[in-house]
Amino acid sequence: DAMPKDVASHIAALEARGDAAMQHLAANLKRHIEANKLIVKSHMFWTAPRLFWEMPRKLADEVASSTLVLVKGDANYRRLVGDRAWPVTVPLSDIVQPWFPAPMLALRTLKAEIAVGLTHDQAERAKARDEDWMVNGQFAQIQFVPRR
Repeated sequence: DAMPKDVASHIAALEARGDAAMQHLAANLKRHIEANKLIVKSHMFWTAPRLFWEMPRKLADEVASSTLVLVKGDANYRRLVGDRAWPVTVPLSDIVQPWFPAPMLALRTLKAEIAVGLTHDQAERAKARDEDWMVNGQFAQIQFVPRR
């Protein structure tokens, strides 16, 4: 749901910071974009209210050539898993590998009662720490799914 212009403005903001690490990150991102190692593209599908397995064939073919696709945000995560209440222990790869055309890294802050890829113990510890752990935005997930 980020447009190419958003990425450019975020890189500019990183460059403007006095922090050397942020400036280094901005320089690396710019270098990778200029070398076509990091390609930022937009498509109507990314902001459409459709599940990811409904991705248009032409877009899926384009995405298939990617080394890694970043999927960001709780709404996009829910689109990945069909907005269904899967058991939390089901691996994300079991859900998306049959149809997602490229390796993927999913990044999200939990804001809906949907989570997968956890061990039973992880889910129980989160619940013990905070009864509303799935919906309050205080917990996050970073999950990698390799190429099918």
